[in-house]
Amino acid sequence: MTNGIQPAWISAVAEAAASPLNERFEAFLRDEREALLKFLLTRLPTDEDAQDAVQESLIRMIRYRDSEPPEAWKRLLYRIAVNVANDQHRYARSRHAAEHVTDDSLDAVPTDAPGHDEQLVQQQELDAVIEVILTLSPRCQEIFLLNRVQGMTYVQVAETCGISTKAVEKHMANALAALRRQLGRPGPITS
Repeated sequence: MTNGIQPAWISAVAEAAASPLNERFEAFLRDEREALLKFLLTRLPTDEDAQDAVQESLIRMIRYRDSEPPEAWKRLLYRIAVNVANDQHRYARSRHAAEHVTDDSLDAVPTDAPGHDEQLVQQQELDAVIEVILTLSPRCQEIFLLNRVQGMTYVQVAETCGISTKAVEKHMANALAALRRQLGRPGPITS
């Protein structure tokens, strides 16, 4: 919170009646914000777009505060975030935002940037990976995201989750096997 300005999603949550479930929901939103931002930074072209998508995702998530059980919140939040990012892509395409380049920025355009078709293929692959991740058990999702999105080691994940390193290895093996099965890739999944 910079300059004493509270983000809209915190204000919206604060307006809700104070109850243990609402306090838990507010804590969930705060705890997930940074991981969600990192997740969206990989899907959107600018930091500003990712920040906007986080804000919109958290606001949309508030609609489900009372209708969804706490164990479903994380999966739902990331599904909402994917939808928000896709909405931003569609809006940008419909407005031809990517075609608007100032003369000053021409020098900054990399020459080895992937073409539109390659970006589309990468986006489709990423969407497929996300769909597979959303089919994993909540615990397996959490472990996979901590390792692959937040960059934690297996030991760090084990400490965070209060489980053994062997259990982390088992969950990661299950997640990677599901990815290989669903994506039709016989070899190891990297990145």
